[in-house]
Amino acid sequence: MMSKLIDGKYQYFAFISYKCEDEEWAKWLQHKLEHYKLPSNLNGRTDLPKEIRPVFKDTSELMPGNLPEQIHMALEQSKYLIVICSPRSARSEWVNKEVEAFMSMGKTDNIIPFIIDGIPFSSDQAGECFPRAILSLPREQEILGANINEMGRDAAAVKVVARMFDIRFDELWQRHEREMRHRRNIIISTIAAFVLGVIGVAGWIWHQNQMLKEKNFQVLLGQSRFVAETASRLADQGENYMASRLALEVLLNNPYSPEAEAALRKAWQGEGTTLSDSVGAGVAIFSPDGKWVAAAFYNNVRLWDSYSGQLLLTLPVGDEPVINIVFNDVGNILQTTQERGKVMQWIIPEGMQSNTKVVLPNRDYQILEVFGSNAHFADPLAMSAVYNPDSSKIAIAYRDGYVKIWDVQTRRCVQIIDSKDVAVWTCDFSPDGKRLLVAADHSVRIYNLSEYKSDISLNTNDDFPVWSLAFSPDSRCLISASGNMVIRYWDAESGKLIWDIDTNEILLPFTLPKSIEFDDSGTNIQLIFNNGSYLSLNSSDGHQENYVEGTALDDNDTEFGNDEAISPDGDYMAAVTDDWNVVVYKTEAKEVVWRLHTSDLHDVHATVTSIAYSPNSRRIAVGSYNGDLRIYTFPPLLELIEKTRERFKNSPLTTKERQKYYLD
Repeated sequence: MMSKLIDGKYQYFAFISYKCEDEEWAKWLQHKLEHYKLPSNLNGRTDLPKEIRPVFKDTSELMPGNLPEQIHMALEQSKYLIVICSPRSARSEWVNKEVEAFMSMGKTDNIIPFIIDGIPFSSDQAGECFPRAILSLPREQEILGANINEMGRDAAAVKVVARMFDIRFDELWQRHEREMRHRRNIIISTIAAFVLGVIGVAGWIWHQNQMLKEKNFQVLLGQSRFVAETASRLADQGENYMASRLALEVLLNNPYSPEAEAALRKAWQGEGTTLSDSVGAGVAIFSPDGKWVAAAFYNNVRLWDSYSGQLLLTLPVGDEPVINIVFNDVGNILQTTQERGKVMQWIIPEGMQSNTKVVLPNRDYQILEVFGSNAHFADPLAMSAVYNPDSSKIAIAYRDGYVKIWDVQTRRCVQIIDSKDVAVWTCDFSPDGKRLLVAADHSVRIYNLSEYKSDISLNTNDDFPVWSLAFSPDSRCLISASGNMVIRYWDAESGKLIWDIDTNEILLPFTLPKSIEFDDSGTNIQLIFNNGSYLSLNSSDGHQENYVEGTALDDNDTEFGNDEAISPDGDYMAAVTDDWNVVVYKTEAKEVVWRLHTSDLHDVHATVTSIAYSPNSRRIAVGSYNGDLRIYTFPPLLELIEKTRERFKNSPLTTKERQKYYLD
């Protein structure tokens, strides 16, 4: 019970009657009224309360007991009855009884409808919002409500207050709006002050960070210049690989330094690491881990540390030229094939370190086996030597039309194939190792190695020899390139021609095929030509995917260059052209990313004879006729510098960019 009654007789300012489905509106209005602040002095009135509370709402005020009796008592003790009007409350017997009870107490004029839904005095009974008791009032007692749909809920609540205390709505609403504007201004001012404070603190922190960044920048720039000076000195001393790595390290991780770029250019212009001073560097190959590089010379094969350039082994092979070198998968056996078919296997000493300072004497390595006698051939000049996929057999093709197949483990010749032709130019094992493809002057045959007989003869319908051929990765198809520049795609199981394409319409005159191979998926065919041109075709229909034009030749320049290589990751192709230059292409774009001219080697006898990629695709070994074997670190550094200088200045390269330039 309250200590002070309203008007001396009421405990509650108002009783809120509602249907349970409208309870949320009843709660909102109860809270709005009980927290509404009436002006302390309005037009001289001193009878206004400081606050409008309490307001009765049954679920918050009823005590356990007889519900109708408590409701009746609350209605008696309430000065006003506020009815939450909606079609739902209009159909409620309980709401109607509460209205009737309040009227019976003689307080009909103190009923205030608060309309949240529906239409009062509606012709549509479903949309009527007033209870029957209100609708039954005579016209002279008709009650008007506060409708939230017409004036908004806040204005409707203020209208209820105005009605309760006999205040003009406009006057009370204007004061309400002024008060709300005042509150908004206070809130905005507070937020603005807070934001300004945050901005001030953030500005101070930013300034401190900028000072710290500038200090760190100067420290890192000093480091870059110091490392760049060291790299430049190393380049002057011929340590080009280490100079390149130092310069790249600071370019990619420190603030951009022109000194570092200059050191990198100097190291690049150092022309790689020179590994030999012998005569006639021929075939070259990296070991599986890239630590060593081997190359054939006039009468020996040499093995170096590929990073330091230090000579480790010299293997005497006699006077026959070496046409093929291969490491086993482990890298501890080196196998050489010579022009007349002699195959030699060399065991590399265990524990050989890259810091060996002298050439190991002959007793420190061992010849495992020598095989390949071919004295009974009239013209035994070997044209090519290829190993099967597991390196258990080697096939050697000779100019006199024969092919010999050797078992590497037993060192025995297991088959001699007579092509019945003038000369065999090349041969190749199928990827499954079950068949051998042999290309001679006027024929191409596929031999079944389980029976050692020719299963299929491919009819090219011309008199031009096949210079290059290759099986698809699944061994089901093969591709051939003839001297008349016709590329043919065959079904390897039936010998049926699937498609052919005459590349004379694409290539420059006097261009001849040099090598041909499939990509790993078998969907793309890659060809390299004697002038350094690169052509890729779609294997399904021969459609041209990409073409990079090489050097123009004349009719005196149609001899083959000596080598070509596609990087193990397939991104770049390098070729020795007929004018003895090395060109490197990006295989997916018509773009030459590097070119090595014979004149760059400062020796008129330095014509390039061989090239090889390291297993990680980052380096190229280039052999030349004057005996030099040079290793070039092959991120395309000049492209890297020219195209990404802004990245050097602002932030490190992304992972994708680092992979693009062979830095990861």
